[in-house]
Amino acid sequence: MILNQITPLVGIKNLRRRPDRLEHIQREMAKINTQYKIFDVVDDRGTLKSAVWWNAHNFLHIIRYAKAANLESILLLDDDCFFVNDFNSRLESLWPHVPADWDMVSFGEIFGRQVQVHPGIVRSDYSWGGHASLIRNTTYDRLLECTTGETWADEEWNMKLKPNINFYVFLPYLITQMPGHSDLKGHHVENNLFE
Repeated sequence: MILNQITPLVGIKNLRRRPDRLEHIQREMAKINTQYKIFDVVDDRGTLKSAVWWNAHNFLHIIRYAKAANLESILLLDDDCFFVNDFNSRLESLWPHVPADWDMVSFGEIFGRQVQVHPGIVRSDYSWGGHASLIRNTTYDRLLECTTGETWADEEWNMKLKPNINFYVFLPYLITQMPGHSDLKGHHVENNLFE
């Protein structure tokens, strides 16, 4: 199974000044045989707003696009995503067990709370991630309403969104992020959720 079989659009956020990440994600997408769209996002450099604010607003811009295009869902990926080696076969074995009522599905999160719904799938109302999120149109308006960018989007979602939607996560993770310089955090991060 490939990602294009579960969503009409795989969107990837990329800063133009990070061609290294663009090359990385293109290799990753080729490995899993998935079609995608690159979204050039606004860079915080030279603006009066923070990287955290721009990250949230770039995300919201793509959600508005998905809503205007009447997409049933969209998978949003950061350009530093790294997929498990057997991603497609694991997705094929797990996807049929994702509850039909899903509003969002994350391919990798760090948890505060979780409840297993099936081996390899948990439900959570408090977690951090956002680098690989499948979002159904049932959640577009709620995301647009609750995400301000004044703090980390995950914190806003934990308080205002996740307790009120059906949010599921693959565990063990199917997608993590490559180690390196984080433009959002401003320093080197390891990001290895596979361990």
